Amino acid sequence: HNLILSRNVIHKDTLPTGTNILFNAQGALNCHNQILTYNGKQWNGQDTLLWEDIPQATTYTALYPVHADLQYSMEQLYTDSGLNDILIAQDTLFKKQNIRLSFLHLFSKLTIQISPDLHQSLKEIQLITPFRISNLSPPSGDFTLIPQEHIDRCARKESRSYSFIIPPMKESS
Repeated sequence: HNLILSRNVIHKDTLPTGTNILFNAQGALNCHNQILTYNGKQWNGQDTLLWEDIPQATTYTALYPVHADLQYSMEQLYTDSGLNDILIAQDTLFKKQNIRLSFLHLFSKLTIQISPDLHQSLKEIQLITPFRISNLSPPSGDFTLIPQEHIDRCARKESRSYSFIIPPMKESS
């Protein structure tokens, strides 16, 4: 069995025109839960974001996708098919610097390749994770792990490749 862990950078030009993100910033640029839409060249919001004239750095967080109620609770993060993939862009910058969003996958992707011999008798694959994410804070991108088992199931596929989005696990000491 081969395990492939992936956390690739997603560049903004790979997101299609009309994509919405949730943007938060604190510092010389302040905004809370602003929905920005990509027009093919730049991100625009309903309100114009203005830099304040103070010598303070700005920390920002952008999340994709945007949840309808702007909440990222366990009920919104998990579906019948498992944990949803969330993209995040974060940085700290100084007054009036251009904001260049480079998105990363917030959670881990685990891909399992099953050998042909084992795959012949396989009906379903299950992945059991010992933790779940209870919520995600849009302003910081921080999330809370709780010790609650979660089972992802996937029916047999001809490709012999099975991928799951899983919460990152902290190393135990």
